[in-house]
Amino acid sequence: MKKIKYLSIIFCSTLLAFVQQSCTDLEPKLYSQIDQTDYESDPELAFDGKFGDVYVNLQREYGYVYREGFWSLQENTTDECAVPTRWAGDWYDSGNFWKLHNHMFTSTLREIAANGKSGYNAWNFCYTGITKCNSMIQWMDKVNANRPRERAELVIFRCFYHYLLLDNFGNIPYVSKTSDTYTPVQCTRAQAFDSIMTDMLANLQTVREDKVYARINKSVGWMIMAKMYLNAEAWGVVGHAHYAPTAAQCYAKASLYCDSIISKGLYSLESDYKTNFLVKNEGSTENMWNVVYDATLSKGMQFHMMTLHYKSKETFNLKNTPWNGYCTTHKFIGIYDSNDIRLNETWLRGQQYSKAGSLLTAEIAVDSVTYKLMPGYIRKPVGYPASNPGSNPVTLSFPVYFTDTITTLTNVDVASGSKNKILNVFQGARFRKFEYEENVGDHMSNDFPIFRYADVLLMKGEALMRANGGVATTEALNAINQVRTRANATAYDASLTLDELLMERGRELCWEGFRRQDLIRFGRFTGVNSLSNEADPYNLWILKNINDGSGAPLEATPDYKKIFPLPDFAVDGGYTQNPGY
Repeated sequence: MKKIKYLSIIFCSTLLAFVQQSCTDLEPKLYSQIDQTDYESDPELAFDGKFGDVYVNLQREYGYVYREGFWSLQENTTDECAVPTRWAGDWYDSGNFWKLHNHMFTSTLREIAANGKSGYNAWNFCYTGITKCNSMIQWMDKVNANRPRERAELVIFRCFYHYLLLDNFGNIPYVSKTSDTYTPVQCTRAQAFDSIMTDMLANLQTVREDKVYARINKSVGWMIMAKMYLNAEAWGVVGHAHYAPTAAQCYAKASLYCDSIISKGLYSLESDYKTNFLVKNEGSTENMWNVVYDATLSKGMQFHMMTLHYKSKETFNLKNTPWNGYCTTHKFIGIYDSNDIRLNETWLRGQQYSKAGSLLTAEIAVDSVTYKLMPGYIRKPVGYPASNPGSNPVTLSFPVYFTDTITTLTNVDVASGSKNKILNVFQGARFRKFEYEENVGDHMSNDFPIFRYADVLLMKGEALMRANGGVATTEALNAINQVRTRANATAYDASLTLDELLMERGRELCWEGFRRQDLIRFGRFTGVNSLSNEADPYNLWILKNINDGSGAPLEATPDYKKIFPLPDFAVDGGYTQNPGY
């Protein structure tokens, strides 16, 4: 069984039981309402299991990187991730993915409000984590547990969830305690920023400094602080929050906290990019804080099932048949230099083969409607009919060939209005950055890095550039080029722009949950930069309204959509909806 020796006080006693439980409600609850076991007679014996239970919220289905919920909001709303409706309507999901990619956000969208306040959505994922942190703190107080480092760790963990909420939803309730009588008050974004910073500063000196696998330490706390300061201007809190008086001060603080991580010396770049994403990646010197996954005990990591074609089962000798969904866009593929090793280490493209090296084919029946609507560029088999086959379908063996181009997200032909008939089963390059283990089932055992040291270097360079009016300094280039050199990409010089740095962040960190935040911070998520513009090499919005059947003109994403609407159940509970929704 994988990694148990690394999980010492986190997961051993509670993991298997908890992964079968559902989320808790938004309303704060006593810990006894979550775990009915009476541990008061021996709190030391109980501590490790209860403490580990707090971390389990990151794992599980509908955790940090599950295909629906938080991760989906960060990636499916951007250029680096798309989920076209496949053959016969597969992945249509009531138009959910099309709405995400085209920024048609509503308070009832699945990722925001699925199943209500006790359901599987980004809002509830974060507040479940906050409730668990607060409940553990309350229990520690009740049994007089004298563990200041662990208490500080819990507060910083709670701050992390509030940081995610602040980034995604803006004006949020800041939940700093748990009791039956406590009602959280909705804060402005600036107030929430200050509350997070106050708690972070009060606990950073107490939290442990050394590395314990998959646990928060001081360096992880510094990373959260650096993220907060780097995004403060984009969040609109500068000049409104006590801890963000000016943009210049925020960027200086972001650089300072990155320097703290660097000088501490606990982490370093791996010489091989792939080391960070192996099945057994717990030895990575670069991964600062991981979500622990295990195919049996800690489920929820499903990139292989989400992205690979049905026939890719033969490429990787998988136990189960993948679902043929997620991919990237051809413009995102186009941002890589030809010598950048991350292109082929991250994406599967072109003709696919079995593990033994045989060409993969897929048997598909072609009828008259399919023949008419099938994109002309797609790889076609030998013997494809020269004329419409009529009402009698012809079954043919198509090469499994992943194209860079995506012609549709919604499987609707504009001219005829026909749905679910366009043969786009092979469209889009498929994600392969994480190692796919042979004979794995629906869930992978690769741990997922929340923070990596490569991001620290890129953030440091960006903070220095922003403090210098967007111009790259020697110090900024030295930090950024460490990442570039590892990727075998051409080193940057003083001509480096912020737009190009955004692309570099995409190449290095794709599908790690930062793209939406990055696009907003670099000014390319809304306004004119959310419109298709082939003359702009840094414009990536090429899929909006493609073949949706509406005939509506392409519209820019308004600025208010930099944050998502609060879910209906939160508004019904008394919180004010975000402007514009």
